[in-house]
Amino acid sequence: MENRHSTQVNTVMPELSRANKRPLYIQLFDYFTQEIKTKRLPYGCKLPSKRRLSAYLKVSLNTVDNAYQQLLAEGYVESRPRSGLFVIYRTEHLFPDGEKFRNKYPDTESEPQSDLIDFSHGKVDISHFPFQFFRKYSRWLFTEEGSCFFQNGHFQGLSALRREIAGYLYQSRGVISTPSQIAVGAGTQFLLSRLLSILPGQMPFAMENPGFHRVRSLVRDLGIPMADIPIEADGLAVDQIRRMDAGTVYVTPSHQFPLGMILPVSKRMALIEWANQNNNRWIIEDDYDGEFRYIGRPIPSLQGLDRGRSVIYLGTFSKSLIPSLRVSFMVLPVPLADCYKKRFSLYKQSASSLNQQLIREFMRNGDWEHHLNRMRTLYKQKHQAIIQAIHQYMDKAVAVIGEKAGLHLILQINSRMNEKELIAAALQEGVKVYPTSIYYAAGLKPEHPQILLGFAGLNGDEIGEGIRRLSLAWKK
Repeated sequence: MENRHSTQVNTVMPELSRANKRPLYIQLFDYFTQEIKTKRLPYGCKLPSKRRLSAYLKVSLNTVDNAYQQLLAEGYVESRPRSGLFVIYRTEHLFPDGEKFRNKYPDTESEPQSDLIDFSHGKVDISHFPFQFFRKYSRWLFTEEGSCFFQNGHFQGLSALRREIAGYLYQSRGVISTPSQIAVGAGTQFLLSRLLSILPGQMPFAMENPGFHRVRSLVRDLGIPMADIPIEADGLAVDQIRRMDAGTVYVTPSHQFPLGMILPVSKRMALIEWANQNNNRWIIEDDYDGEFRYIGRPIPSLQGLDRGRSVIYLGTFSKSLIPSLRVSFMVLPVPLADCYKKRFSLYKQSASSLNQQLIREFMRNGDWEHHLNRMRTLYKQKHQAIIQAIHQYMDKAVAVIGEKAGLHLILQINSRMNEKELIAAALQEGVKVYPTSIYYAAGLKPEHPQILLGFAGLNGDEIGEGIRRLSLAWKK
């Protein structure tokens, strides 16, 4: 039988405070929920009548009624005709056997080691982030004058930011565009998903192998036929593209991901020639970390060489600023820009207008250029530190691949251990490194295991110590 005894109104009932900013009915509601959760008001217990409780607490009947209605709404009690309100909440209904549940579904996330050195390629240096400028611009944004950016932005992105991007890209990468050709969005994957919906989907989508696994996954999820093009010593095998009937080719020419080589001008021109032979052929140029090059002069973008006819240019602020801003952009050829406007004019902008305006202010005032120059110098120093440490501790045990640009490099390991064993051995020494096998399409893998090392998020001492630990781990 259920326990249906009535609570007794006595001195354990709450003393409601009219000086408290919280409404009286909320104070009463909080009291009852606490009593119910701690089982001082157990399952099946009957609550006092509204009149009795209001008289005891010297509050209005409406106050008690509002508290009881909230208890009903949130499922703590139920109303029984001509009987009153009864407690129906009990934790064992939610978790019948909490201990068994925890054992069956343990929390697999663990706290990272305090001394773990993480060579993640997705991290950037945050110690040199321009905090003072962003604080200044943020203070301005959160004023009445800046509050115009509190609303939803234009579906293509703030026009003022797109103007800054167009000017910067022309000066730095030779990209030829107008603000109306630029679309801003919350990350490259998001923009790619929109782009692929307006490109011809019946023809194969060709991409580098190895290449960005997130792009490959996106294309597959959208049901678009794929063709994987192998990477040669100097980049994409353009000759293979000429022999196939692809509609779109996705490339990372300034710093091939993950292997790091730079596509030479001869191959760039051959790729552009292939695209211009047919109005339904497009090249997607992902310039994900094109700002950072350490050897030689910058090579012009594919988009600039093509003068914007067949090349779609992708860029991001994730590497040059911080990933959490979630602001990326793409430059579309005029025909595709027109398609984009027709297709997505009713869609909401996905990137925060506040973040967009922060970046715009940063670029407009010249702080962006100074910041990039500082980061280029800083990352060049880190690049030199990791190369020197590899030479010092590993010597001929590894080959370095793709070290001329970007914020990561590849170590090809001469070892009896396979990729999985190398990563596990590194973790035993307190170093986290990353596989490259995930970037290869099925059926292709390197002859020797290759490990990816990002260095942007580490300081010089951490880089040196990390490489030293790796040398110990991989000698075992």
